Amino acid sequence: IPYTSCNEITSKLTFNKSKCNKMLHKLKYKVPKSEIYSSNIRINYPCIVKPNCNGSSFGISKVNTNKELKQAIEIAKQHAREIIIEDFIEGREVTCAVYNSNNILKALPITEIISENEIFDYDAKYNGKSKEITPAKIEHSVTSKIKKISKKIYTDLNLKGIVRIDFIIKKRTPYIIEINTIPGFSEQSIVPKMLKVEKITITDFISNQLNNI
Repeated sequence: IPYTSCNEITSKLTFNKSKCNKMLHKLKYKVPKSEIYSSNIRINYPCIVKPNCNGSSFGISKVNTNKELKQAIEIAKQHAREIIIEDFIEGREVTCAVYNSNNILKALPITEIISENEIFDYDAKYNGKSKEITPAKIEHSVTSKIKKISKKIYTDLNLKGIVRIDFIIKKRTPYIIEINTIPGFSEQSIVPKMLKVEKITITDFISNQLNNI
């Protein structure tokens, strides 16, 4: 059955946050330091605790102390067996969507995500506790850098269809924090808002993707 998104190998890699981080690091991309949680792990605070294989920001917490860590691990364990501990990168969160159109890689306008919560978690994402600004009000040079990195990742990881890559910008340096190979397409989702800013209708976009199979 033909489909527009990534193949099984790429999808499994990007869904496994630990393996994906290691692959990106190996390819010389900037990613937060991360490690699978174990009882003897050495943790630097603040950090991000999240399920290693999950989506929609389920079970993610920002942790500042040993006391908070236990609860965060229990929350993450509700969604996955393996838990990843990731360095917290202080900065602005943005996301870039890339897609293939007639063998030409294109990037949609970048969106900045400003969460009312400490991080862009499930509550912020789906319960209206975040503000999304498209296009992001960031320097032109940083915008160009993020789009260039996103397109290169698309090629390096053999991505396909519409893909959204999330970044934290720290001192003008973008760190990759997530690769979404099947980004949301609901009313609350970011990609449809990017398409609207780019003046591309959903119908035209879907037709274009189907013609690219």
